[in-house]
Amino acid sequence: MKKTRASDRSPPACAECGAPTRAFREPHRYTIAPKLAVTLADAEILRCPKCGAFSVVIAKTNELRRTIASEVIRKPTALAGPELVFLRRCLDLTGRAMARTLGVSHEALSRWENEAQPAPATVDRLLRTMVALTTLAGQRFPLETLAAIDGAAGPLKLVVTMDAKGGSWKRAV
Repeated sequence: MKKTRASDRSPPACAECGAPTRAFREPHRYTIAPKLAVTLADAEILRCPKCGAFSVVIAKTNELRRTIASEVIRKPTALAGPELVFLRRCLDLTGRAMARTLGVSHEALSRWENEAQPAPATVDRLLRTMVALTTLAGQRFPLETLAAIDGAAGPLKLVVTMDAKGGSWKRAV
């Protein structure tokens, strides 16, 4: 049986008007948490020439999220609020559950996530370690990067792309 590739199939009909869509490859801003987005360098966009509606096809979303999480926890500066939210969601925890896990009040966690107050360095390191040990299990991760956190900065700016074979996501900056 012959396998069909995405490029061999005809694009689906537009969800808005029913007209056939056309596939394009272009950069796309992908929001991963409130106030935090990455640019997908080569996203597949299905666009309707009739009504202008479009949808984005994202292959292997779990692998994409792991790639982004890996880059976020490797950054040498303190985590920004939106990054805290993203990493908490990677651990599949609510705000209250994360606060209990960290041994802090829900209000304190909320202040850190909303950037009203910076998260303590110990909480920053603990969250990175939790993500490294759970979400990124099986990937080689240099834990010495956790000791290199040296102050506050804005959210990480990252561009990711899928490899040429469509097999995995990688950093493209």
